[in-house]
Amino acid sequence: MKVICESNNRGNFIEILKWSATTDPLVNAILLDNANNASYLSPSIQNELINLMANQIRKQIAEKIGGHVFALMADEAKDCSGHEQLSIVLRCISHETSKNNDK
Repeated sequence: MKVICESNNRGNFIEILKWSATTDPLVNAILLDNANNASYLSPSIQNELINLMANQIRKQIAEKIGGHVFALMADEAKDCSGHEQLSIVLRCISHETSKNNDK
């Protein structure tokens, strides 16, 4: 039995870049200023932007955790096209409240 994946997106990288433009005014301004002459599709540009985003995410996670207690959970599964996909969940205790907000 063959599973068919259907998607309307134009690729993960472009979709992530468009999403980041909706959440970050600086990214949005850069994309709007260069809309006519830049596609950001070259491998070196994609790798550089991915590394910049990854570094920013790591920095934000490290700042949120600080030196406090946290738990990391990871799970791997194959998607419908047979590629391994890794899901990562990071949980940390908020020191702003003493309540447990788990549901």
